[in-house]
Amino acid sequence: FGPLTWAALVAWQQDRGLVADGVAGPATWLEMGQASSAPPVFLIEPLAGDELALARRVSAALAADHVPDPGGWANALAGPMLRAGITSQTRAAQFLANASHETTGLTRLVEVLYYTTPAAMMRAWPRRFLTAEMCRPFLGQPLALAERVYGGRLGNGPEGSGDGWRFIGRGIPHITGRANYTDEAARQRIPLDQLVAALETRRGAAEAGCSWWVRNGLNELADTGDTERVRRRVNGGLNGLDDVDRRLRRMPPALR
Repeated sequence: FGPLTWAALVAWQQDRGLVADGVAGPATWLEMGQASSAPPVFLIEPLAGDELALARRVSAALAADHVPDPGGWANALAGPMLRAGITSQTRAAQFLANASHETTGLTRLVEVLYYTTPAAMMRAWPRRFLTAEMCRPFLGQPLALAERVYGGRLGNGPEGSGDGWRFIGRGIPHITGRANYTDEAARQRIPLDQLVAALETRRGAAEAGCSWWVRNGLNELADTGDTERVRRRVNGGLNGLDDVDRRLRRMPPALR
């Protein structure tokens, strides 16, 4: 029951004079001629049926998370979230908490790879940098670090090709790697360079981030309530899980 089904149901309800909320509740189910059975229990009631109402709830959730300019961000996010079906409390909370973590409270739309201490680098990349000595050549060297950690992965060319640096994380949550950039550019029918620039804007980051979320099955994972599985899909591991959990404790009350 994704965004296309939801939109079709809203149009169907409007055509029949029902409350057009995209929820297959008892009245809608009866109108469908299904009076002998209960509505399906797996349908998820959306937070809001229109962009303005969703924006209000998203703004409240971001304010609870202490994000700067929550209203401005909510206006950028509400439309893409609605189209992507990120409209239940659980889906919205998981999406916003992970997006907020990845971007330091929606303040950094480009991944920061400038590290000054081995300890910080080892926390961020525990499987790649096992000792302080391994970190030292990359301290204060974001380009070299990007090539080391992203080269030969995520559709990028090998280390030294420039792809690791060109396709560092951008947007919300950060879209990373040539393969993910290429998929999103094809979806939007724009050149890669244009997408790179768009991901550094609120509108572009919101559109691409919601699209990436859906393509990677994160609505369905969010529905399970398993934050660890969502985090692994977003991050590739559990780095940042504690921070996401803290943000999740703040956001859901504001999304009700």
